[in-house]
Amino acid sequence: MAKRRFDLAVFRNVHGISLFKGEGENTAFCHNLNAEAVPVEMRSFTDYEAPAGLAIVTALVSHAVYNRREPTVASFFRNLVVLVALYAVLTTRIPQGPLTVRSSTALFAGLYLAALSLSITVYRLFLHPLRRFPGPTLGKLTRWTSAYYMATGRMHEWLPAMHAKYGDIVRFGPNELSFGDTGSVKYLHGPQGARLTKGPFYDANTFNNSGHGVPLPSTRDWENHRIRRRIWDHGFAQKALRTYEPRIRSLIDTFCTELEKHDGEVVDFAKWADYFAFDAMGDLVFNKTVGLLNEDGPREFSDWVRTGVMVNAIFAQVPWISSYFTLTPFRRDLIHKALSFGRLASDFYKQRREFGTSPVDIFSHIIAGNDKEIISSEEDLEADSPTLFIAGSDTSAVVITFMFYYICKDKATYRRLREEIDQHWDGVKPLEGSSLGPETLPFLNMCIQEVLRVMPPGPNGMQRYTNKGGHMVNGIFIPENTAVSSNTLSLHHDPRYWTNPTEFIPDRWDEKKRDPTWNHDTRAYIPFSSGTFSCAGRPLAMLEQRLLITTLLRRFDLIMAPDFDHKRFADDIRSYMTIVKGALPLTVQKRKD
Repeated sequence: MAKRRFDLAVFRNVHGISLFKGEGENTAFCHNLNAEAVPVEMRSFTDYEAPAGLAIVTALVSHAVYNRREPTVASFFRNLVVLVALYAVLTTRIPQGPLTVRSSTALFAGLYLAALSLSITVYRLFLHPLRRFPGPTLGKLTRWTSAYYMATGRMHEWLPAMHAKYGDIVRFGPNELSFGDTGSVKYLHGPQGARLTKGPFYDANTFNNSGHGVPLPSTRDWENHRIRRRIWDHGFAQKALRTYEPRIRSLIDTFCTELEKHDGEVVDFAKWADYFAFDAMGDLVFNKTVGLLNEDGPREFSDWVRTGVMVNAIFAQVPWISSYFTLTPFRRDLIHKALSFGRLASDFYKQRREFGTSPVDIFSHIIAGNDKEIISSEEDLEADSPTLFIAGSDTSAVVITFMFYYICKDKATYRRLREEIDQHWDGVKPLEGSSLGPETLPFLNMCIQEVLRVMPPGPNGMQRYTNKGGHMVNGIFIPENTAVSSNTLSLHHDPRYWTNPTEFIPDRWDEKKRDPTWNHDTRAYIPFSSGTFSCAGRPLAMLEQRLLITTLLRRFDLIMAPDFDHKRFADDIRSYMTIVKGALPLTVQKRKD
């Protein structure tokens, strides 16, 4: 600290004589006083003012620039290094007093980051265009709040709780709104929201080891998505599904053969549902035998897939860091599993690509369509491979698991469903998927609908993004560049739309049996999302579910394990991009009748 010395005249009347005499008297007094200069030391703050002032001004300017154009991680740190270097150069040309160049530069950098953080905090809480929407304070300040709940797997509990506390519109991120009412759905996912693009959540793509391709579900280019989705739809059309049916039935036969080996034993049915779903997608997407059902393949593969989904969902909450996820101190074992899944799916694609458009499978349709329109690069097609695995398997595995949980929990529902299947199918001639619809098996399809309502595979909503000029949602103006979504679980469990919303009651879907006083608003039913970006794999998932459920109920009695813990089963449920279930211990018995 530099010091200044002032000669302050401190006058003392040594002789006790008054300084001033009466009016008209001689006021000269110097000879009566002993004036003595007393040195007084005072600190100057000049050495701190320069770095502090420059840091604050630079931080405010940086915030204004970043608010208009959000930086990447690389550009932010590059800009920080440049600013600090320029300041260091500047300080070498200006006298610094006792502060060294290093300490002054460190002071500047620290104050710059502090001022930038404070500026962002004040802006997000009091000046942001979304400031009028209620929500948790930490959520308004940082996306790391959502990342925390996603990492714990409790996002499907946290967001509905926020809707219960704050209402139909919740600001749970600095630039993100969640909607929990039916009136908003058509504006976000229906015709009125058709021109909305996907949000920044989809910029995260930790599955892609090369990092160059963009899978269809992640593309935010509306026109690119439209063309690629049309090509994908050929692979999930009814004509294509008919060619897949024999292969699905073959896998179901393998499933049943393996279960018979455990006759009278308790098995983790949730794992078996995973094995079936992943084997099915390996066959139907890549014409590849994964071999999880009969243990020919690595059963840890299912764990790799779940881990890959989890890691991607966590980093998608803070998209700017997803490109560097392998460098973060995040659990290395989980990152290794996620990368293993991405590599294996990439290898499957490369092997499948060599065969071109034959034999017929989902990728044959995608390759044939892309050869005509050349909309996807090779890197894009490779990036599609892990996404196809997830899109086609997760829904089936979740629905099959929770279907058997709910019907095994209620013996009357189990018996009723089995009787309907027995009356329709003798268990001998091959099943036809076209014969398993609601017209012929109404209760089966009501059960599936109810499972999708109570436990939707994607419970946290699908993010969209408002375009330039903003977007009207049910009469409310939403500023441009805002991430928006309808929270699926909030809609599915809202008593305004469903009576006894958390209970499994398949008959609510039967108009003749449903109590007319019950709330039943199907606008609040979006298990596959809706609109332009709805789930492409829905037809295949429904086919797999119907074929597998009917076959298992025709050939086995599945009973809750004697020590089944319902509370633990519920507590083990997690959600990332999709629902991840815990163990479902069921006793397997071959049917005698």
